[in-house]
Amino acid sequence: MSVFFANCIQLSSKIVRCSVSLDDTVCLYQQALSYLIGVVNENWDAVKSITTGALEQQRYIEKLVHGNKNREAKYPEFDKKFHKYPSYLRRATITAAIGAVNSYRSNLANWENTDKQTAAPTLHVNRRKSLPTFFRDDMFKVEGAPEKVKVPKNPKAKDKLTPEEKKIEKEKQQAAQLKNSQNEITALNDKTYGPTSKVSP
Repeated sequence: MSVFFANCIQLSSKIVRCSVSLDDTVCLYQQALSYLIGVVNENWDAVKSITTGALEQQRYIEKLVHGNKNREAKYPEFDKKFHKYPSYLRRATITAAIGAVNSYRSNLANWENTDKQTAAPTLHVNRRKSLPTFFRDDMFKVEGAPEKVKVPKNPKAKDKLTPEEKKIEKEKQQAAQLKNSQNEITALNDKTYGPTSKVSP
């Protein structure tokens, strides 16, 4: 097992039926989340003014940190530090950052309406206890992966599966998600930090 940064947590819970380590994935996610919390907090007035929904708030922050050939990002450091960060994970991370800042701002507003006898709320940027969310529909099949972790392209409708088939299908999907996300993040790590950044116990 390899880890990239000593101050990142390592998962201690045993994952049944899977030997893939998610430590690298969690470390990168936590670093990205910490960075995005700072961006969201710095632009909170603009984020808060968007009243058309959480998706629009997410898109606003994404445009600030992720550029393309037609748009330069206000914070280009994100794309440099987290090169080829998966789009679905980037959006999930942005949503988590918005939630963290929203909670902080709400607590701060409540505190300012009190007699202020207690310490003011703080914004915890270091998110070492936060874990990423993986969405099944955003995963992909890795060529050469073992058959047991592949997900059928056209699976049988869920309402027509037997209880045993549902159990097997769920296990296959979970294994595929873990395998695919780890392969993608490992490639991202090597691209961003280089293989020499890994520390093996």
